[in-house]
Amino acid sequence: MKLLLTSLEDIIASLREKLSITSPFTVQYYDEDVKMYVLLEDVEDLPKEGIKFKVITRALSWWGWAPDATWISKGFSATTYHSLLVKEGSHIFNSLALDKFKAAAGWLCFGSDQVHKIFAISNHTLLTNFENYRNTLQAKHRANPEKFKKSDWKGLNENKRRELFLDRLLSSAGRFEWNSDPAKPRCVPMLQGTSETAVWQICQQGFAIVGETDQLFYGRGMYFTSKLSYAANYAKESGADGKVFVLSMVTAGNTFPVTEHPHQPGSLKGQACHTGYQSHFTTVDSANSTKAYPTKSAPINAASTADELVVFDHAQAIPLFVFYVK
Repeated sequence: MKLLLTSLEDIIASLREKLSITSPFTVQYYDEDVKMYVLLEDVEDLPKEGIKFKVITRALSWWGWAPDATWISKGFSATTYHSLLVKEGSHIFNSLALDKFKAAAGWLCFGSDQVHKIFAISNHTLLTNFENYRNTLQAKHRANPEKFKKSDWKGLNENKRRELFLDRLLSSAGRFEWNSDPAKPRCVPMLQGTSETAVWQICQQGFAIVGETDQLFYGRGMYFTSKLSYAANYAKESGADGKVFVLSMVTAGNTFPVTEHPHQPGSLKGQACHTGYQSHFTTVDSANSTKAYPTKSAPINAASTADELVVFDHAQAIPLFVFYVK
């Protein structure tokens, strides 16, 4: 088989087409220097011919898709993705995808009947990055927990409140079969309210493109919540379709529970991820998004509270659905 070594994305696209691969896969090449197959991450230093490749497929995860001819290819050559219109008004175009959306909506405690329009999103590049991140993080946690899986928040002030915050996330994550193995990084469905322009940029390039547009109260990263009404504070109207949201899968990994006020000493506002962790998490008063500070006394699961999960690597989140609520 002949392949053009212009970019990793082109190689993956060619292999997917030539071998009719629908599930996620990784590409390894035989490195003559070390006499073994290694993960192909770029093409800059590869020889121009005579390369031996190995393609390793894996079963689709819950958040994976196998797009067929009914999906529409969008984006550009370097940022290709596929979308599928699942539902518009009372018209259902794909019942299997709608069932998956309903399951996620149920987990996030909002009714799918509230939703006017739904698109399923498949981006192979983002999915591959997402899966590779989780696998790499699992290896790091196992090999060096002192560095990548710290729990030093237990020695900080308000540690009891921090524990309650973290319990909220752990309880949510514990509902999902894919989190049953404690060795694997936690992965949870989450929401983000956004704009019509930003949502399609996310589908093409991932969340890094909008990662620094938030107020950054709890770190300089990408922000998500499990509460639709809270996400609606950040969603923008998109004509007759209503407000636009993206439902994503997010790898939380090892999470630092944040109780620090963003405008007081010790704030994490605008900071990088806390050392030894891969995300920040807090519970806030959801009544006023402009003053969504960590709750100090209200029960963490009260109707007046919402959560914010902040991740710092673009590979920690992938868009699964774009949907509109009138």
